[in-house]
Amino acid sequence: MKRLLGRLKRKRSPVIESSTSLTAAPSTAQSKPDSVPRASTLETLPQTTDEIRGECPRLRVLVVGKTGAGKSSLISHAFGVTVKSISHGQRGECKINDEIISPENPCFVLHDSMGFEPGDTVNLELARKFLEDRTKKSMPLMHRLHVIWLCIQIPTANGRVFETGDEEFIAAASASGVPVIVVFTQFDKLCGSILRRLPPKERNNAVCEERAEERFKEMCVKELEPFCVRDPRLCYARTSGACIIAGDMYFNITQGLGEGVGAKPDRKSLDELVQFTRRLVEDCFPGDTWLLSAMAQRASVKTKIDGAVGIGMKKHWRKLASSVIFADRKLETCLNTVHFEVAASWNIYDPNELLRKRHFIGRIQELAQLVTPDSAEVKKWFPTMVNIQSAIGWAMGLGPPMAVIAIPAVTAVGISAVFIGFIANIYKRSPEILRCFMGYIVDLTLILEQIFFVTLSKSSSPLIQSDIDTAFQNYVEGGLGYVHREIREFVGHESFAKIAPGDDAEEKIKNLIYKYSPSLKAGGGVVES
Repeated sequence: MKRLLGRLKRKRSPVIESSTSLTAAPSTAQSKPDSVPRASTLETLPQTTDEIRGECPRLRVLVVGKTGAGKSSLISHAFGVTVKSISHGQRGECKINDEIISPENPCFVLHDSMGFEPGDTVNLELARKFLEDRTKKSMPLMHRLHVIWLCIQIPTANGRVFETGDEEFIAAASASGVPVIVVFTQFDKLCGSILRRLPPKERNNAVCEERAEERFKEMCVKELEPFCVRDPRLCYARTSGACIIAGDMYFNITQGLGEGVGAKPDRKSLDELVQFTRRLVEDCFPGDTWLLSAMAQRASVKTKIDGAVGIGMKKHWRKLASSVIFADRKLETCLNTVHFEVAASWNIYDPNELLRKRHFIGRIQELAQLVTPDSAEVKKWFPTMVNIQSAIGWAMGLGPPMAVIAIPAVTAVGISAVFIGFIANIYKRSPEILRCFMGYIVDLTLILEQIFFVTLSKSSSPLIQSDIDTAFQNYVEGGLGYVHREIREFVGHESFAKIAPGDDAEEKIKNLIYKYSPSLKAGGGVVES
């Protein structure tokens, strides 16, 4: 590729530009974590996401493949960055040691290497040297290579699947201990080739899919098997134009059929590819690197939720019922900390910082306050509300009333003066405070999931206010009342005394998120865009 991931500029500087272009920096530069933007007037405690990115600011990915193999579209869909000005059909000037960093997604850094042409040993030696330099155990985690995607174009005739250089590179990469996923590309061209050779009576999608699948397994999967014997962690994926179709030699993954160039991505298979990456990174790099992998990707909602829950349970969700974590701190400061941490874990492209502004925080507080007061105190919290009966229904967790009444009622609540005074207090052990935090965390996480859904088909377009409005509407119309009802049942005055100060509350939070996640309820965490 001559230029990768949109308006690529190669400079001898690690500075990330404020434009939407990608910047390539020499690998010798010291990589520093990007600070998480936050409103300067909001007080917070140190955040777990900052601690994780302080140790390793970015997931480091090496993508290897010949020009036209589909590397750029793969990166675009997996990490949500723009792809423009791609040069096809000619050899580019990829320099494997250059760091390609996107301001659209600062949680990953890309290294790009050309594929291995027959008889060309220069590029293979450069790749070997890169592996040697970037896989040393003594090297700081932030500078080490975390995953390799090797893109191999599927032959439409009887050509070779792997060049000698590809085979030698796979062996070297496996020996280095870095996880490798072989990505077979342009499956749609194989389908087209088979379709043209079919008799007219058999020329339909079902027959074409079956024949193409058989041919793919015979040509590609069979050729990969010897490598998988030597490296059981080795995975493969398959792309079809803009569609991603993934599989794993040792996991029974359903494989679909892409619809060619210009089609919408196959979200299920792209989700599987991202989950392969997350699993391999977790296996190869003990600690928090997998959480960075979850933050960096913008394709799998399940991986996003796993990451958000994993980050939350590392520190600030722990022992919520015992008031240990937030002892002697104002409730508002503690809620702000939780807010920024959860929002940062989703890594949504939000250059205008809409998710970190008081307006958005206030809207989450409006929802969390509904579950906070005891049932007997609800009327005292919302004395001026026009539709008080509807508000009481929501606040008591009785489930949503009639839709035409419930939605205007909830959106008209505003922040109660009582709640403002409530969060000005010091964190302590009480059922009201525990309900407030549980409601805030679950509401925020599931709304961010809805925002993820809304923005999924927008590629790298920035988050806008209407996206947030749509997400709120979807959530309020969906599971809000049921989520709050479960929280009240878990943290009633009688049940609160039985809640262990240890892990009960965060386990309940995790279970509620997974239970009421629309995508996970649907099965598999896949949302069609």
